[in-house]
Amino acid sequence: MNEAILAMLGDGALHYTVSALWTAARYRVPVVFVVARNGEYGALKKFTQAMQAPGVPGLELPGIDVTGIASAYGISATRIDTLAGLTAAMTAALATDEPHLIEVPQQPLTAS
Repeated sequence: MNEAILAMLGDGALHYTVSALWTAARYRVPVVFVVARNGEYGALKKFTQAMQAPGVPGLELPGIDVTGIASAYGISATRIDTLAGLTAAMTAALATDEPHLIEVPQQPLTAS
């Protein structure tokens, strides 16, 4: 039985920890990175609201190719947009002893 690690993070957080992709690829760590894609540093935006500091620049991440970054490190990557796609991608990722990345839009998934 494979024992995999599941890492759930946002696309902004991925930029803080992108070296984890290299480490997983280099040492063949059976980790599945599930990246919620919303195109921004969501946590930082919340901090700016709490600190009453609106308009902080650089918190948007438009056009970042999350799956392309993973692929560049040698990690299989899938972009999904349905619940069935997530189920299939997760099943495939957990069936191997290799790292994988699954990009999920941060919005409700459709059923099919």
